[in-house]
Amino acid sequence: MAVEKVVVPSRRGPAVVVLVVSLALVGVGVRTLLDPRAVLPRGDLVQGMALVTIFGLLALIALRSVLDARPRLVIDDEGIEDRTLGLPKIPWHAIRSARPGALRNLPLLCLEMHDEAAWLAKLSAPRAAIVKRLRAAGLTAICVNLLGTKISPTVLAELVTVKTTSTSSEVQRPCTKRS
Repeated sequence: MAVEKVVVPSRRGPAVVVLVVSLALVGVGVRTLLDPRAVLPRGDLVQGMALVTIFGLLALIALRSVLDARPRLVIDDEGIEDRTLGLPKIPWHAIRSARPGALRNLPLLCLEMHDEAAWLAKLSAPRAAIVKRLRAAGLTAICVNLLGTKISPTVLAELVTVKTTSTSSEVQRPCTKRS
């Protein structure tokens, strides 16, 4: 069964807001450092350096997000790729089943994997900590974030179920000799 390719672009709006606010606070920090009429001589140096350092780094992270043109979520004939998971594309044959889920109004597609341990081994330490929270909430370890999409988790779970069923039957179908 062919799957119509679904591409969900990254949301840049929040990153633009963070970038603008961060740059404004960097400007306040620079002004504080350069102002000869500083109110608190010792505190202004620390305050200015903290503003420039912290919000300068935040501005760089936000700029990276604004300039990143890669889609956040891609669902196609090969499988599911969600950049928020920090995993490579998940092929259909690796998925056992799917069900809709939610965590504090965050729509999720919960995936049951055939070899879950192998996929979890690929996660970074911060993402592994998120898995513990997902499991504590009664969700699966691998959940696709559907925030910002118009995709229904229920409809997507049905699509994944159909795709994984058709893929597994194609893989398990014995080869027969044609006469």
